[in-house]
Amino acid sequence: MNVLRRMGSTLGALCLGFAWALPAAAHDDGGLFQQQIEWWQWTVSVPSAVNPLLDPTGKYCGVAQSGDYWYLTGNTGGDTTRRCAVPKGVKLLVPIVNTFCYPEEGFDDDASCIAYVNDVIGSYRPRDLVLRLDGQDQEIRDVCELTVAWGDDISGVPPICKINRRADRTLFNFVIGPDTILASSHGLWRANAARGFWGVIDTSRLALGKHVLKLGATGMFTLSVTYHLTVVKPTN
Repeated sequence: MNVLRRMGSTLGALCLGFAWALPAAAHDDGGLFQQQIEWWQWTVSVPSAVNPLLDPTGKYCGVAQSGDYWYLTGNTGGDTTRRCAVPKGVKLLVPIVNTFCYPEEGFDDDASCIAYVNDVIGSYRPRDLVLRLDGQDQEIRDVCELTVAWGDDISGVPPICKINRRADRTLFNFVIGPDTILASSHGLWRANAARGFWGVIDTSRLALGKHVLKLGATGMFTLSVTYHLTVVKPTN
């Protein structure tokens, strides 16, 4: 099912002026394809009450964070300012505008999901996006991944998209529980398409202390998020 149709502006556009907008090479993406999937699985799994996406202050920015990446979020539209302490050495995965789609009876099928994610993300131009750290524009990558079955018509798929071929058309699975941000029935679902504009900030290159990260988008979904980051020594 189409996230935006279920959530309105609540989830479809997550976070950003002028910055670079570059394709993520299908065979040299620095892990962004996998990170995009894991970001969505993480976002959907966190209970609404403590979900960083819905957090107006940054109080919950550390919820369910682990590993080499620290996941930041956008907002549900409008302006948001958050304060967040992050351990030096992690890579901040930043969604500027992003979406995914999962087929659901009565809403979307596999073909309409693919069309949807590309219509949403394809409507933005580089000048519509902002990713700026301490006043300096940062690289933004267009990451598109789809899964189709052999014989499916992909003539309308943009060349930027990484295409997997599997009989079940599954890009990734995720679970909708009783207190998550999606309103579909509880259980295991499959997504077949995901695309977004992403940035990665390597905190190992940043001095300990305070930094300002700004992200925003103007277009189908308009929003602006400012993170007042404090880079701290890792605790382990």
